[in-house]
Formats: sequence, structure tokens, C-alpha cells
Amino acid sequence: MGLMADLDYTLLRIPNHPQALHLLIRFNNKLNGQLPQLSNFTWKRSVECYFDRAINFSPNNGETYALYGIYYHKQKKYSEAEKQYKTAEEKGYRSADLFYNMGLLYADLEEYELSQKYAIKAYQQGYPLPGLRNRLMNLGKWPEPNSSQ
Repeated sequence: MGLMADLDYTLLRIPNHPQALHLLIRFNNKLNGQLPQLSNFTWKRSVECYFDRAINFSPNNGETYALYGIYYHKQKKYSEAEKQYKTAEEKGYRSADLFYNMGLLYADLEEYELSQKYAIKAYQQGYPLPGLRNRLMNLGKWPEPNSSQ
């Protein structure tokens, strides 16, 4: 049955497994929201169901909410993404990845002050990809080089 069955198995046994949830998001995004149905394997759950299970399994795990936010963000469900990202932050999750994704979300929403705030947090923690910074620079929304940021 392969990788998809292994992914389903993993998420049934360890619902909040971060790498498995991230892989699920990538599959879903790559396949335009349609998890594949194969002759030897059929998905019995939606992506939302897997995330609901993960949150019920460990409701204080901020990383799960951050991943759920990424899922919604990729679906262009921005208010849901923001809700999940904020919950992740409230649960004490403070990763560069979370801050970078929040910065991207706020850039998509054209809320550039918030985007810059989270971008700075991400880069202060050593986030390696320059995409958000470049996007904000191109919009004239990044601090000048001689500023304190």
C-alpha cells in the first residue's frame, strides 16, 4: 500500500506526529486538495479530521496548531490560518517557522506592519529563507539597513 498507508497508520497511532502532519499537508496541496484514492488504499479521513484528532490527542501542543495554520494558509482560508497560528503562539510555540508563516500570512492580507513584526522575529531566530524579507523589501515595507532591526 506504500507511503500513503504508512502515513495514515502513523497518524492513527501518533495523531500529532509533526513530520507526518506536514507530509499530509504537502500531499494535499500537491494533489489540489484531493488525497488520492488508489485501488489498494482509500483515505478514510479528511485532512481536517487528522488535525482534529491531533488536537484532541494533545490540545496544548502548539506545533500542531502551527501546522494546521499552514494547511489553512495553503488553502487560502486566511482567517482560519490566522486563528490557528495565534493559538499556536498562545500555547507557547515560538519557532522561527511559526513566525515566518505568520509573516507570510500577514503579507498576503496586506497587513504589512504585522508581517514585518513576525518576519523580524523569524530572522532574529535564524530563519534561513529570504523570501519574506525580499517580499517586504520589494514593497518598501522592510526596515532600512541602518535601522535597529
